Amino acid sequence: MTPRISQQPARPGAFRPALLLETVPWLMLAAALRIVVYNGGIAAFPAEIGANAAIFIALLLCARRMIEFTSGTTQLGYLSLHDQLVLAYRVLHPVGLVIVGLYIGLSLMGARTLAPSFYFGFDGIAFDQTSNLGRLWSTVVATVVLLMVVRYEHGQRPSMLGAVREFTARWKYLVAGIAVAALFQIVLSPVQGYVRWGSISSIPAPTRPRR
Repeated sequence: MTPRISQQPARPGAFRPALLLETVPWLMLAAALRIVVYNGGIAAFPAEIGANAAIFIALLLCARRMIEFTSGTTQLGYLSLHDQLVLAYRVLHPVGLVIVGLYIGLSLMGARTLAPSFYFGFDGIAFDQTSNLGRLWSTVVATVVLLMVVRYEHGQRPSMLGAVREFTARWKYLVAGIAVAALFQIVLSPVQGYVRWGSISSIPAPTRPRR
């Protein structure tokens, strides 16, 4: 199987940070599908699945480029779109069950304000969470997802238990990385909020046509 044109290795003289822009179309697709989710209706559930799949593919692209930035090697660029979607299902299925289980458990315990932060754990990898605890949880979810992807690339089954074992074996480095990434999200959150609400407020309100 040969990689697609958009997944070719970076040229030696390329401006490497610009390669992360490959994730933008997938994130835009996820953002559009989130609007469908928030509007509700029968299309909300398949739209949520599609949004999570788009975020996962963007995460794969970003992980691959970051590995290349550090002179590492990876075979993620040789995955076809079908392979990426299959991998998304194999990874997100167990992760989603854990997230939904935590959401239901917290809701039944009466923590209804805390439960949404855990429910949007995967969504928060790409989009801003509403609480610092949610941002920390999204960082943990991203770490587990990446560990499952690494297991898949090494020819192993991308299982949740396997990722937990990998996490336990390397907890010193991973906990430090999670802390730094979560702190970065917390610091960046006010900037994201300012840009988001500033963009919304700049949109002129519709005017009624004159009769």
